Amino acid sequence: MNSTFVDHLREAYEGDTPRAHRFRYGLLAFDITTILFIVATSFLPRSPVVEWIDVLIGLVILADIVARFCGRAPRCPSASSRLRHAGGRCRSPLG
Repeated sequence: MNSTFVDHLREAYEGDTPRAHRFRYGLLAFDITTILFIVATSFLPRSPVVEWIDVLIGLVILADIVARFCGRAPRCPSASSRLRHAGGRCRSPLG
């Protein structure tokens, strides 16, 4: 995966820039719109258009989850596994 793409993802999800803030407000607006859509359409009869919109919303949510995992900073396992963070990599204190 391209390093700059991952950097852009990390900046969008974790950054403190106006661009990152707008991105996260966009995600919030999408989440609110999705909830309102689901509540509103739950009272309507099923139709192919609503089903396709449901599928598109699901794909966008899936893309968001994948992007969050791709843009995550590497993390070390918990302290109970006795690993320590050193130089950007997880290593055992013994070696």
